[in-house]
Amino acid sequence: MLNTHISGPAQAPLIVLCHGVTDSAASLADLITRLSQHFRLAAIDTLGHGLSPRLSSTDKHNPFPACSAALEHTVEHLVHLYGPACGIGHSMGGALLTQLAYTRPDLLRACIAEDPAWLTIELAQYYKQWGPQEAQRLLHLREQPCDALTSNRMDYPTWPDSERLPWLQAKYDVDMNILHAGIVGLTEPWIDVLPQLRVPFLVITSDGADVLLGSDGISRIDSAGNPLISSRLIAGARHCVRRENPAAFHEAISPFLHTYTR
Repeated sequence: MLNTHISGPAQAPLIVLCHGVTDSAASLADLITRLSQHFRLAAIDTLGHGLSPRLSSTDKHNPFPACSAALEHTVEHLVHLYGPACGIGHSMGGALLTQLAYTRPDLLRACIAEDPAWLTIELAQYYKQWGPQEAQRLLHLREQPCDALTSNRMDYPTWPDSERLPWLQAKYDVDMNILHAGIVGLTEPWIDVLPQLRVPFLVITSDGADVLLGSDGISRIDSAGNPLISSRLIAGARHCVRRENPAAFHEAISPFLHTYTR
């Protein structure tokens, strides 16, 4: 079982929250605050993140399948307690929810994927090279936490302040084997998975330099021809769309959530 933070009314519809690589459930603080009045929230620390178990020696070279299996086991338990879930996932968290929707659609009512790690071959190769470099950057960040927090405020001025310290803490808690492996997205080509999804999806992306999907990704989503998948581009944001523009993000997801949690 993965570490899970539960909040919100006990009888409300269940929403499972899945963070991105090197983050944690606690770093979803603003999202939790905004949603917890109306929904039962289960914010999950992905395997190797936050307070969840570390990777085993057999999983450290290819962590995504192990992260996926652990998430399935945890969500299955949550659904048994609270009923079918909606999912909201960022980046790697969005990819993990996609895998769950693909293999266990019975567990999910619907999903929101915020710039999910649906990677092209080129991006997947980039992240394999990026991972070890990012691990070194995090080691330096851990040695200079005050500088890291100052830089975060300067570089990302619109981020919710309630998520800055948890964002920093998560960098101390991540299993570095995940970064060294550099495998943060679906292991199957996502364009082949999309037509087979039987769970409604809302995909949110933007047009910043570091986004994974952007307008080209939306065109590829449309070409998959799955009427259950809709998309929205919130202009002017970077990869963490929700943190860059919280108001626009929540305006986009609210109708979708209320449609699939009635």
